[in-house]
Amino acid sequence: MVIKTVPLKIHRPSARKRRTLDDALARYTLAFDRLLQRLRPKLAGFEGPPTRFALQKLMDKDVMRELNRYDVQPFKDALKMDVASTLLSYLARVSAGKTASYPVARLSDETFDKRFGVLCDVYLNGRQFHREYERLLKKYSALRPLLFCRHDVKRDYSLWYNEANKRFYAKLYLLNSKSPLALHGTGAETSALRYVGPGETRLEESMRPRRYIILPLSFGKWQERHLEMALKNPGILKTAQLVKRDGEYYLNVNMVCPTAGPIRVRSLMGVARSLQGCLAVGLHEHEHSEIYFGRVFSSEDAYEPQKIDNMFLHRLANEVVRLASAYGSQIILYTLGEKNDLLAFEDAKPLLNMREYNLLADLVSYKAELNGLPRPIKISPARVFHTCPVCGSNSRKNRMNRELFLCTGCGYIRNVEELGARNLALMIRTYEKNRIVFKTTKHEGSIRFTNAILGFEYESPLDEYAFDRFLEALRQSIADTHGISKQRLSIHKKLARLNDVRDGIRLVES
Repeated sequence: MVIKTVPLKIHRPSARKRRTLDDALARYTLAFDRLLQRLRPKLAGFEGPPTRFALQKLMDKDVMRELNRYDVQPFKDALKMDVASTLLSYLARVSAGKTASYPVARLSDETFDKRFGVLCDVYLNGRQFHREYERLLKKYSALRPLLFCRHDVKRDYSLWYNEANKRFYAKLYLLNSKSPLALHGTGAETSALRYVGPGETRLEESMRPRRYIILPLSFGKWQERHLEMALKNPGILKTAQLVKRDGEYYLNVNMVCPTAGPIRVRSLMGVARSLQGCLAVGLHEHEHSEIYFGRVFSSEDAYEPQKIDNMFLHRLANEVVRLASAYGSQIILYTLGEKNDLLAFEDAKPLLNMREYNLLADLVSYKAELNGLPRPIKISPARVFHTCPVCGSNSRKNRMNRELFLCTGCGYIRNVEELGARNLALMIRTYEKNRIVFKTTKHEGSIRFTNAILGFEYESPLDEYAFDRFLEALRQSIADTHGISKQRLSIHKKLARLNDVRDGIRLVES
């Protein structure tokens, strides 16, 4: 299942509706921050990373009742989902040993004053001070996107369609019935609206105060195609977010999109950063069969990096997926952040920076699935441009200049980017061939099997069935993946994929 986010612009809301939207976003942001702070001391009670259910359980009736001061009764389910997802992401970074500050939706007055004082002390240049002050002010006045956790005719949000003028509208539940912003009546312009959902539900006219507002939507051809799909199959409409950006309001609707039939995988494709283009792409069937190498970029955009925007990244991703579909390729990328690919050489830098490449990798992931390709594999970028494929030597000394790789061990020579794309494409095969080492220690009629990375230790009587007992204990161990590190989880998954776990292990006497 592939989820696409379809942005729909709210078309010219009136001043009153703008006030209603701003008020709802502000109340949601304040409640989100309050809920985060309320849960912070409770997180210390978990020994390992908690589950989403455990986090939501912390948000009991007493905690949620405190949020009534912000009049967020329509958003309580969404707040639970939003806060739980935010904390899961934060705790995952902390458990992985990464630096992470506790999440907030916006800066407090105290934090703003403190950071403003630092700006006054540090920046003497007026232009630099103004730029940093604008950034600080944006964080201080930030509004959290308001989550709607379901598409429903009587709560959260829903889409409506006017068959006469072929226009779409959004119905957003933003208010309490006693809110001073609540309106009376539905208005003549909305009387012909049909609910984008099962049946022929029409918008009822009523003079009672209503907790929702009706907003016309504007969009382009791409969004229109997805809305037409929703008219035929309303079940594809899932969650949505109300977002304010640059003074405009958007409803970002998540939709389930159909995927193409599966493509049989016949090759491996490595997609790495490039110095001469935007991407270096290498396709291989196996170690000794290279199908294709090339660079993916537009010459105009490649030499004017400021033009590398979201639209250009989409074009790059489309080209990668087109090549992968043509050759039936499993796409392999890396994730930049904690580790770098070390492609830069002296003053030569990759045309895609870390953020742009990571965004591209995310785009390629969902576009590949939509086209029937398997989900791309993301691996570490370490050693990609410095490892010899012949002797396995891994050294920065192998990098002669910005373009040339020359192995100091065996003399293998190749273009750096061709080598990087090749290593990336074949790294998954190398990984699968490498067996997991277990140390064996014999003493007093028994034998002990250990692996420090897995934290595995098993002792058995030293007889003809010792190895079989060890294998059974190992199978049980890899079946339990709860609360383990990312490195250990990858080894568990590697062993679990094997038809026979014996094919993935090697015993070494200690």
